[in-house]
Amino acid sequence: MFTSSFNYSDGSALGNNIVRPIDAFNEYISQDIMKLIVNQTNVYGQQRCVEKGKNTTDWTEIDSTQIYSFMGILLIMGFHKLPRIRDYWSNDRNLFTPTVANVMTRAEFQRIFSNIHLATNTKFSSNLSTENKQHKVSDFLTMLKRNFQKNYSLGFCLSIDEFMVKFKGRSSIKQYLPLKPAKRGYKVWVLAESTTGYVYSFEISTGKKTGRFVGLDEKVVMSLIDGVNLKNPQLFFDNWVVPPEISHFIQKCLRSG
Repeated sequence: MFTSSFNYSDGSALGNNIVRPIDAFNEYISQDIMKLIVNQTNVYGQQRCVEKGKNTTDWTEIDSTQIYSFMGILLIMGFHKLPRIRDYWSNDRNLFTPTVANVMTRAEFQRIFSNIHLATNTKFSSNLSTENKQHKVSDFLTMLKRNFQKNYSLGFCLSIDEFMVKFKGRSSIKQYLPLKPAKRGYKVWVLAESTTGYVYSFEISTGKKTGRFVGLDEKVVMSLIDGVNLKNPQLFFDNWVVPPEISHFIQKCLRSG
């Protein structure tokens, strides 16, 4: 902690136009993010048609309304879990979910699910895929991080720490941390407000460097605290994660900010 005194102060949300949950959703999943998802999904859908020997015109383009519906269905599936995706459209009344089935057909959901994309595949070389393992989601993450920062004014108590996004699929950046509640998944470095837990900035760890998983380094710190300009902020972190030389680096950056 970089201070000799402790001043408790929470941050606050910006803007008075957020009165409903959907208003908050639209502030974070903004129009430019929706446009990115729609455009890149349509591009990928057309590419897959060509790969199958069809014409690009055989792809029926999706629009933002369909993506909103798709995201809403994913949210419902997150808290109303069924054994299989197709069960939400089941003829069995014990499984059938009208808030899903009445919004989108199973075929349309599967079509979007199979083609949803955030970047153009042909845009990236094999070298870039090796060097930047987040290249397919980097634009999306940049926009999302910007919205996190745009919609909140930080308080003075900040924390840098890691958390795991649970994931059991196949990925070159998936990590295993046995002491975490979610042991397998994506490790994310986070700058958050200590008193509220609001995530202000984040960086996804891409895995091994110099033959081992490394902790917090200067590049990650620089990215996390970029744009933070507070007078006498109090920054908390785990001593095991942050060695003394990085601690001095953080202190210097915050003072110069």
